[in-house]
Amino acid sequence: MKKENAVFLAEMLYFGLLTFSRFFDHKLQEHDLPFGFMKEYAFAFGATLVYLILFFALGVVLLQKAEETNRWNMCHMIAFSSVFLAPFYLHKSYCGTLDVYLWILVMAVFVLVLLLPKEGREKKEYALIILLVVVEIFTAVAAGVRGKDAQTLLGGTQFVVMILFFLPYFYTAWKFFSGLLQGAGKEQKRKYLLYLAGGIPAPVIWCLLGDYSRVILYGFAYYILLGMMFMALGDGYFAEQIQRTKDKVKEYLPIPEVFILYPLIFITFWMMGNENIPVEKILELQ
Repeated sequence: MKKENAVFLAEMLYFGLLTFSRFFDHKLQEHDLPFGFMKEYAFAFGATLVYLILFFALGVVLLQKAEETNRWNMCHMIAFSSVFLAPFYLHKSYCGTLDVYLWILVMAVFVLVLLLPKEGREKKEYALIILLVVVEIFTAVAAGVRGKDAQTLLGGTQFVVMILFFLPYFYTAWKFFSGLLQGAGKEQKRKYLLYLAGGIPAPVIWCLLGDYSRVILYGFAYYILLGMMFMALGDGYFAEQIQRTKDKVKEYLPIPEVFILYPLIFITFWMMGNENIPVEKILELQ
């Protein structure tokens, strides 16, 4: 591994430790889970560590598999995904939820797929899309049908304000997918349409359940994770569209890292709740 990649991974590890110290408060709420032992603090804590380790391992393998010309863009996407996935399940309201165990499954499968030979890329990509769609929908439906696992850390007013502040991301996504579909071949277009549509059901279900923090998480994590997998598996056309979109973003945002870090403000003060900072009042909006 090249020195710059090792430095980047060291920075991601530091970010993980920083979010762990910031968001993890050694508390566990009651969650609707299939087995009693899964409700124990020690087991939930162990699962959280496995989740974080697998997420870091996925980043390592993604960097190793990325083409040299796409490696810096892969770094940006890994960092963008970590903004959402690193801190989210460290908060007491989400630590030990069913999501954690299903994300462990997803990331383990993603790592395994990347370690397999590159033959059959299209089939792998379809399988990954279907896997992530099924897991996300199952998690949301299970929270709504089997129990009362929807959390309300992010209020409705806050959610509406976040959507307004996130409009540049929706515009960027629209430009990305319109460009992606415009130049894609017939088979590619079918895959990209499935990819586009697959990320919609889970956020909609979470929105109906009133868990707006999960709406944001699932809305971003789905597209970023699968996008990284496409690039690592060798989808050159997808990687080119990522670069074109990044160049467009640079036209109105010279420092692309701001595009990555901006959501972390809302995650810290709203999505994860403001009880961790009792004196914080500036961003409080109920």
